[in-house]
Amino acid sequence: MDTPFTRIYYSSVKIQTSLRITIRFVLASIMLAMGLVLTGCHSTCDARGPSEECEIHHVLMRTELIDNDHPPAKTIEYVIARQQAFPHTYPFALPDQCNKCVVYICDDCVRAEKEWNRRHPNGK
Repeated sequence: MDTPFTRIYYSSVKIQTSLRITIRFVLASIMLAMGLVLTGCHSTCDARGPSEECEIHHVLMRTELIDNDHPPAKTIEYVIARQQAFPHTYPFALPDQCNKCVVYICDDCVRAEKEWNRRHPNGK
């Protein structure tokens, strides 16, 4: 039977169904946006090498989480000295897509870098 009451009932069912679908879509969109914000903007990279032992000083290094603050570029003299004498001090170049990085830090390398900087105040 097609009465005014059945028409109202079926139209209210259609409205309820479309409202449920809209609410589900909105909730799913919000959850997706939150997931992207929480994972994409706060990425942490693992920049540790294959060994926990410093190949220069032969001591165990500690793991540290550091901010990727993009410090200024270093001189070529510094880069060469770093490779030869203190490779596991705080990094000056990390991947741009990482906000934080997990790295190995050798305390002897940090001391050697401080000494090199004291002897070479202009980075040369």
